Amino acid sequence: MRFPQVFSALLAMVLAAIPLQAQDKKPVAEKHDAQALANALRDVINTGADLFNMHGDYAGCYRVYQGGLLAIKPFLTPELQKKIDRTIEKAARLPLYSDRAFELRGMIDEIRAQSKGGATTEAKKDEKMKATAADTKAGGLEGVVTYNGQPAPPGFITLVGSDKRRFSASITDGKYKFKTAVPPGTYRIAIERIPDAKIPANLDIPARYRSEDTSGLTAEVRAGKMNLDLHLVK
Repeated sequence: MRFPQVFSALLAMVLAAIPLQAQDKKPVAEKHDAQALANALRDVINTGADLFNMHGDYAGCYRVYQGGLLAIKPFLTPELQKKIDRTIEKAARLPLYSDRAFELRGMIDEIRAQSKGGATTEAKKDEKMKATAADTKAGGLEGVVTYNGQPAPPGFITLVGSDKRRFSASITDGKYKFKTAVPPGTYRIAIERIPDAKIPANLDIPARYRSEDTSGLTAEVRAGKMNLDLHLVK
């Protein structure tokens, strides 16, 4: 199941757990509603943890947690809404997707705790996430991305392996560096833009590069430090 389908299913699940009485801005109206919300957020956590642990998709985990928080935000107290906004803004400034995911995870745990039904967590998955996150501190793949001879605009380079695992790094001033250790192997590559970013027409990379299925870009990643420069043309 691709990420948009996962997110749509989670969004419906979370919204279904939010009681109509929550329109009065109370965090949760009744005890059973609190438990339903806690259970829904538990499923959000588990889905994100599976993306993180089983697929190495740290960006996907981060987006699942971000989407879950945005889905429940309108039904929470103004204080919690502001805290969610601050947490999302803080996470967006962190350089690693693994760290972004953990930042949002803390906010989800806090909401679950306030729902009076969220004290329990999936301990084994949490331990594995933490261990995997520690491994992301090392990595050796870096390079530059240009478009028509100019540094590529801000965005992301994403490598997709034959096992569908995805590894992403941000592109800044045309440069990128993976903080996550990318395992050796053959990868297809996508160059993704930042949604709604204002980009000059001469630097707007064609849409075909935004999917690994249509970009035509591939790389053979080897162990250790490695430089991979990509020079895109219209």
